[in-house]
Amino acid sequence: MKLIFQACRLVLVGASVCGPINVALAASPQIQVDIDAKDADRRIVHVQETVRLTDGQRALVYPKWLPGEHAPSGPLNDVVNLRFSERGKTIPWTRDPFDMFTVRLELTPGPHEVSVAFDYATGTGGRGSLSPSSSSAQLAIVRGNQVVFYPQGTKAAEVTVVASIKWPPGWSFGTALKAKATQGETTTFLATSLETFIDSPMLAGAFTKRWDLTPAGGPTHTLFAAADSAEALALKAQTLAGYRKLITETYALFGTRPYRQYTFLVALSDEVPHGGLEHHESSDNRMFEDTWVDEGKLLFRSSLLAHEMAHTWNGKLRRPRGLATSDYQQPYDTSLLWVYEGLTTYLGEVLAARAGLRTAAEARDLLAITAAGMDASAGRHWRPVTDVATSAQLVGTGGRNWRNARRGLDYYPEMYLVWLQADAVIRKATNNARSLDDFCKAFHGTSDGKPAVVPYDRADVVAALAAVAPYDWEGFFARTVDGVVPKVSERTLPPLGWKLTFKDESSKAYRAVEAASKETNLLFSIGLAITEDGTINDVLLGSAAANAGVSPAMRVLGVNGRRFTVARLRSAIADTPKVGAIELLLANDDFFLTKKIIWKKGHQYPVLERIEGVPDLLSPVLAPRLP
Repeated sequence: MKLIFQACRLVLVGASVCGPINVALAASPQIQVDIDAKDADRRIVHVQETVRLTDGQRALVYPKWLPGEHAPSGPLNDVVNLRFSERGKTIPWTRDPFDMFTVRLELTPGPHEVSVAFDYATGTGGRGSLSPSSSSAQLAIVRGNQVVFYPQGTKAAEVTVVASIKWPPGWSFGTALKAKATQGETTTFLATSLETFIDSPMLAGAFTKRWDLTPAGGPTHTLFAAADSAEALALKAQTLAGYRKLITETYALFGTRPYRQYTFLVALSDEVPHGGLEHHESSDNRMFEDTWVDEGKLLFRSSLLAHEMAHTWNGKLRRPRGLATSDYQQPYDTSLLWVYEGLTTYLGEVLAARAGLRTAAEARDLLAITAAGMDASAGRHWRPVTDVATSAQLVGTGGRNWRNARRGLDYYPEMYLVWLQADAVIRKATNNARSLDDFCKAFHGTSDGKPAVVPYDRADVVAALAAVAPYDWEGFFARTVDGVVPKVSERTLPPLGWKLTFKDESSKAYRAVEAASKETNLLFSIGLAITEDGTINDVLLGSAAANAGVSPAMRVLGVNGRRFTVARLRSAIADTPKVGAIELLLANDDFFLTKKIIWKKGHQYPVLERIEGVPDLLSPVLAPRLP
């Protein structure tokens, strides 16, 4: 079933200053987009667009709700110098007062060919910002939704788009779009649907490299990377082998490929927000500039490409009905993100281990961090996963202060644990004859080798699981997803033969996460997370720090009578079994105060420990399916 988007319905007013065009134009709704990205290094892209409007269409819309972003995050604030004209004559326009993404054009009845000109001024903000950055001095990401207005009343899958682009001199680019020709500095793409155009980002840069990852028997798989330096492209042979194995492991898991070809786009830069966004035939992955040359950062990001590729099956092919909307303006129902993103988190973590992008021991250490983090979240005492998912568009913009009390977008990590528990249920119910792999193959293996969308609802998930292993799956999700579960590790890890414990020495994985996040995580001991300069990002409710009156946004100036450093604070925590307390000098806005934290257990770093006499069901989950 192919996903068809329908452009938003808009209200038109006013009279035209231009006459109608040939009626034949109305027979084939079409958009011509000419993108001049030669100033991308200056963080601005120039757009010239021609939009054919049929009789009755009098408004254009800028994409608002974007697949994969789960929020009305279309970067409208970055559209500047917007102008409309027809045959050289300016078309007056107004913005809809109730829908900022809609512009009304003053046109007479009949078909028209409207010229749209604007600049896309990419921001410099981080992920979640109203104006997130999509370029640096050396690379840029251009997404179709950033550079197109489309007409009211049209279905995205039925609108033809012909696009071209120019990049800065010397830059090369990668995309899943098919190029028709390159003449001089301009590349023109084959005509495609608006749906596919918006689903196919482009990555370009001065420092780029391309790797062929195609497995035996195809189809074509490509890794294309752009970086802020040539040195950052030094991809280790072991990591490259892991990316190649990722492709074969995903196929072994799902049994089908819902794409004609696949392109990993990887931006290596400290100037763009990090993370990933899934697409049908590509993925937009953004990491630290030195990710491929820094062992810790590589481990920290070892599941990113696996996560985004797994979305091709879980999120793009199979999509919750509330996210398979008919247009880019219709609000999403995000209540099943615990499947869309939660199951994909499980798949990304598991596939990263199966592909050899991390060792089984590293996978367990990262899982321990996840489990401890979920247990430590005070918000879990009042808020279930379903509420977090349903309110995702708000939760994603929550502040850092008191984040454990708010709950963030933690249906990602929490559902990793819950889906592991589901795997254990299936294995026990079937005497190890089946696993969650069988559910994934049955539920997601519905492709005919090209992009499509097959919507589902909660009942479909429950029925598919029951077909693999008879069990009260609705009751299972009622407990784990709808209910409040303060200590998720105690419910999810023991069935796998493991339990969460703590030791006084951090793992390599723990140190990698701290370094990459630029935050010292002491939540599991005294109960705070702190930056290098002493700023407290979070305090765990009920912890020793919270009980002492310490709160987020305060800044630590001194530790036990000496100037603060992270090393001195760590040393003070290590001494607490002997001295039983730590004294902090703090700044709270313009005021200074001293707080005494009572703590006697030293450092507490999470680790998984085997439970004697209980079968190890975790190791088989992480083990490769292929030699």
